[in-house]
Amino acid sequence: MIVVGALATAGGAARAESVDAFLGRLAAAGKDTRTLQAQLVQRKRLSLFRTEVVTKGRVLFERPDRLRWETFRPDASLLLLVGQRAEFRLPGEPARVIDLKHGGALGALVEQLFVWLGVRPARDIGRQYTATLQPEKRLTRLSLVPKEAVLRSRVKQLVLEVGADLLLQRIVVLQKDGDTTAIEFSSVKRNAKLPPNSFK
Repeated sequence: MIVVGALATAGGAARAESVDAFLGRLAAAGKDTRTLQAQLVQRKRLSLFRTEVVTKGRVLFERPDRLRWETFRPDASLLLLVGQRAEFRLPGEPARVIDLKHGGALGALVEQLFVWLGVRPARDIGRQYTATLQPEKRLTRLSLVPKEAVLRSRVKQLVLEVGADLLLQRIVVLQKDGDTTAIEFSSVKRNAKLPPNSFK
C-alpha cells in the first residue's frame, strides 16, 4: 500500500491517505451513478508541430457499461462503447471496431473513467499502474505510470485531478511520443435523463 502526501484537517493537523483509500472513496461515490453527462474541452498538444488543437465535446454514461465519448470539429470523433463492443467513428469513414485493452491512450482513458464511475474495481489500478497521490487545497492529483509493457510503450503517464466532491475535473495523458492530451470536464450531471439514442 502506497502512502503519499498529506491532507489537512480542520484542526490544522495532517493525516496521510493511501492511494487505496482514495480510490476506494472514488469508486464508492461512483457506484451511486446510474447516468452521467458532462461537457468537455480537449487540448491536444502535438510535439512534432509544437501546436495545440482545442476541441469541445461531451461524454455520456449509462450503467452498467454504455459510454459515448464525442468530440466536435475541428477534431471530430465518436467513441461508442456498449457492453464489450467498442466502435470508433470519424466523419465520412466507416465505423471501426477497436480493442480497448490494447488501445493505448484511448483504452487507458476509458479504464480510468470506469474506475471513477464505479464500474471497474479500484484495486485494478494498483495492478496496472504505479500510483502516487498529491493532495492539494481544492483537488487531489493522482499520477499513474503504466506497468504493462505494451501500454508503457505508448503512454508515459496519466494524471487525474479530482475535486473535493470526488467529481473528475481533468485528465492529462502524456504519451511516449511527446504528445499531450488534457481533458477538462464541466457541467457534470449525475443521474439525469440522457438524450434519446445516446448509444446508437
